[in-house]
Amino acid sequence: MKYQFVADHSHEFPVTLMCRVLAVSRSGYYAWRGRPQSQRAQDNLELLDRIKEVHAASRETYGSPRVHAELVQGQGIQCNKKRVERLMRIHDIRGRSRRRRRVKTTDSNHNLPVAPNLLDRQFEADAPNRKWVADTLVPALQVQVSPTCQLLRGGSIWRSCWTCSRVGSSAGRWPTLCVRCW
Repeated sequence: MKYQFVADHSHEFPVTLMCRVLAVSRSGYYAWRGRPQSQRAQDNLELLDRIKEVHAASRETYGSPRVHAELVQGQGIQCNKKRVERLMRIHDIRGRSRRRRRVKTTDSNHNLPVAPNLLDRQFEADAPNRKWVADTLVPALQVQVSPTCQLLRGGSIWRSCWTCSRVGSSAGRWPTLCVRCW
């Protein structure tokens, strides 16, 4: 590291002065400068070129885990994951994060008819069976769940019913299961 510093700044300061300040010998610096790169350094440069190729092929989205997986599994290069991480860190190669999707719950910019708001946030009812609320949810397992709640005075829930019906079975249709709560 000291020799590299001397080489980087040799155009600004005399080599003799920098060697004296850094406590290294001038002959050691010149021997280091004339010495060829080690085999490890040459291998690192070759691996760095491969890393840059994989990174560019992924549109610069792959980080070190995916780059390492592509090198080992896709190209058959045997290298350590930490070595790939180190080379990517030193040469400032980073995977770009995908832009986070903004959750869009309501689309108010349309010309479709909108149902009138009959409840108008008045959740209190004069008697049972006057105000009803329903919701439909379809999870990933093709199970349709529809909760139906009947509201009473004070906005309390009087009865809730979850109806589950499964769709698509090899034996035909699944039976509808209804469990009453409260």
